[in-house]
Amino acid sequence: MTLKKNLTSLYIFFLASTLQAQNKVTFEDTQKAFQEIFTNPQLAKKKLDAYEKITVENKDSIYGLVLNAKGIYYGVLGNNKKSLEHFKKALPFFGLDVERQVKTLNNIAIVYHKMNQIEESINTTQEALNLAKTTKKNNLIALVYGHYATCYSAYGSYKNAVKYLIESIEYWEKAPKEYEIYTAIEKQKLGNLYNKMGNYDFAIDLFNSVLPIMKKKERLDAYYLTLISKSESLLKQKKYNEVLKNIAIAEKGLIKFNNNIYNQYLHDIKGNTYLEMNQWQKAQEEYQKNLEIALANQIPNGVHSFCVFAEKAMEVNSPFLENWLKIAEKKEFQEILKVAPLDVQLHYHKTIAKVAKRKGNITNYFNHFDAVEKLKDSIANRNNFVETIAIQTQYELKLKKQENTILAQKLNIEKSKSIKTILASLLIIAILILFLIWKSFKNKYNKEKLKAAELEKNLIKEQLANATKDSEAEKNRIKQQEREIIELTAITIEKEETVSHILELIEANKNKQAIAELKKRHPNKGYWKKIVEKINTLDADFINHLSQMYPFLTQGDLEFCSLLKMNLSSKEIASILQINVESVFTKKYRLQKKLKLNQHTDLRNWLMELNNKYHENNLNKNQ
Repeated sequence: MTLKKNLTSLYIFFLASTLQAQNKVTFEDTQKAFQEIFTNPQLAKKKLDAYEKITVENKDSIYGLVLNAKGIYYGVLGNNKKSLEHFKKALPFFGLDVERQVKTLNNIAIVYHKMNQIEESINTTQEALNLAKTTKKNNLIALVYGHYATCYSAYGSYKNAVKYLIESIEYWEKAPKEYEIYTAIEKQKLGNLYNKMGNYDFAIDLFNSVLPIMKKKERLDAYYLTLISKSESLLKQKKYNEVLKNIAIAEKGLIKFNNNIYNQYLHDIKGNTYLEMNQWQKAQEEYQKNLEIALANQIPNGVHSFCVFAEKAMEVNSPFLENWLKIAEKKEFQEILKVAPLDVQLHYHKTIAKVAKRKGNITNYFNHFDAVEKLKDSIANRNNFVETIAIQTQYELKLKKQENTILAQKLNIEKSKSIKTILASLLIIAILILFLIWKSFKNKYNKEKLKAAELEKNLIKEQLANATKDSEAEKNRIKQQEREIIELTAITIEKEETVSHILELIEANKNKQAIAELKKRHPNKGYWKKIVEKINTLDADFINHLSQMYPFLTQGDLEFCSLLKMNLSSKEIASILQINVESVFTKKYRLQKKLKLNQHTDLRNWLMELNNKYHENNLNKNQ
């Protein structure tokens, strides 16, 4: 070890002496060292240390480039603190060089993002974008848009992430050929977004298209990261052998970079793979390595890995679960939980709620249950997955269209004249036919409209005359149908319990013929669904009224209110909804909180009073 240090010092001294003899470090020297960061980071570091000693005296733009390159070096190795320090130190030395300022600001924004300081990252990105737009250079605008996408992805706002990422790719494609590596990196990010949205086939296509470019351009850090991302897609497709093959290549190649973030991601995918393959011991080893790296380096994604393994341990009744859960009590774990993405926090609270419910710890269960509900609302308000998928689909179609452009152009040249003539003729004929049809229908429509207007006039008179009678009759009809449904529900529940009891007795004696016959007569979920539908249509006006008063109620909430208003017992409601009685109490508790009712208010009585007031008001209006 001492010999290695001595040789390194000797190399730096020799290099510095040579450059001092030349009395300068050139732009080409800094660029060569920059490129070596991604292939041989140790050698690049030696050169940059030597360059810094020489250029520190002049403190010009070359000195800024050296500091910037060292910032990149520490970023590749995952040392965010030193990386940020060097970028900030480099920025003032670029003077009026706007392009260098933009690139350095973008690097600062990237480090802020890695440190989970997302707000600072977005603010710095905006500053970089304002400068980039003054240059009107596609490569600079593309660079900043790419990082904007990364920020929004961290927030979980996939719509904005996809939007900015596609804009970035389009700007890079307009830039000179020398920038194709950056197009590849942005496409790799897009592949990661497709992974999150569940489109694994297209994600793999994107990864396969960029891997050769990264290798050719010797961006090996990005190459190995892309292999891990591709492995994540392959894992979703249950192609375990391919996953382990890619992971082995990435793991071997990443040794020279010693990047904690990449290593944590690698052990996460590896652990997930072993879980899927039911190789419990190997999975446990990978998850322990994963979490050690995450806690030591404050990497929030470690929370997700913790949850995945905890759920599996609970599923297989592993005695290791208790020790694993104690990790969540550590200060380091709670720190990374605070800065983790909202979907990761949601996953954590769901997992702990499951554990609490299993242990019978009701207080802990409801605490995490409330946290889950709040996070769901936050995520729902922030994300718009429908629009996101639409944007992604448009980009897929655009890529497919580009692939077929040459063929389409040839066909268009050969057939354009004949097609135009045929289309023009068909268009004229179609217009004439449509005009004749429209005129015929218009005449018929006018006659029918006059008849309909007369009938409607007479019908309104009839309805006004019978309004008072109908409202009273409707009220009696509703009460009668309510009695019928309650009786039918009670009979069905009794029948279901009786049949279930008899089935248990017969199954004990293994009478297969009798079992089959009874199962045919056992009420099924479809039967209960019909009862629910009948209840929902029974007093639809009141349900519509309730929906207008409280627009945030879901369809499930409204159906539950209908059942409560019918004065059915919790057991009867549980049977109708095919859930357990405990879930009925939970639904009542959640609905009462949604409606912001006093905890002493009985929800059932409140609904019945609201119903009576509604029908009284309607009756008064009709009279």
